[in-house]
Amino acid sequence: MNPSNPESATEKDTATLRGYIIMLPYGGGSKSEGMRPVLLRENQKIARVCFHSDDPFTNATLWPYHMKYCHLHGIWEGTDLIAQSIEERPDPALDFPRPSPIPGSIEGFSSSATN
Repeated sequence: MNPSNPESATEKDTATLRGYIIMLPYGGGSKSEGMRPVLLRENQKIARVCFHSDDPFTNATLWPYHMKYCHLHGIWEGTDLIAQSIEERPDPALDFPRPSPIPGSIEGFSSSATN
């Protein structure tokens, strides 16, 4: 697969992944030092990721998604995912059942006060 031509990928090269985009330090003390995006996946594996049209040193497309839960579709190039599309999704860690209000209360608070 040619990374500059995403259309050249075969079906087995493609992937759709979910997880958190996190910018992590990379190459400390070298000419390549900077922050690089990774996808912290639900199964605790990390995949390096870049957006197909981005400069790999700035990653301008992915910075707005830092620390957000996303779905990415892209092409594997070795162990890196070259993302073709990215979509922010509701964070599943924040999706929990809300308690039911108590009858006769306002927003779950009892109307009778006790001192």
